[in-house]
Amino acid sequence: MELTEAKEIKDTILECTRRLDSSIAQLAKNEDERLVLAYKRLAGQVMGLMFTNILRPLYSTFPALAPEELSKDVPVPLPSLTPETVSLLDELVSQLREKLEVVGSKISSQDSYPPVVTEGNLQEVRESMSSLRRFIRQQGNV
Repeated sequence: MELTEAKEIKDTILECTRRLDSSIAQLAKNEDERLVLAYKRLAGQVMGLMFTNILRPLYSTFPALAPEELSKDVPVPLPSLTPETVSLLDELVSQLREKLEVVGSKISSQDSYPPVVTEGNLQEVRESMSSLRRFIRQQGNV
């Protein structure tokens, strides 16, 4: 890939980001807040993935394309969770996961169509909870 192609890709992705951001504002003017929040979350995921999966590799290969603020050194904090904190947080996550299973059983027995909450929504929360648990444990293993 040449620099000119990389710049075209960057410009296209940034335009997509601006358009998604604008669509959130437009939705907020006309639609129910619950729909706006759901759309905002999903649009944010798309924008985040466009950055991590497309722009970041471009910036890595073509540093001249990266915005100046990305080139600044940002100090990375050293992990500082004590074993006691890790234990408390790990227990909290375990308790929350148990509660999520109760929620899951209620979701699977919903009568409404379309369902108010889907199994997919719950699965995303479970995956996020697993990421939180991994983070807690990694910070305790330093």
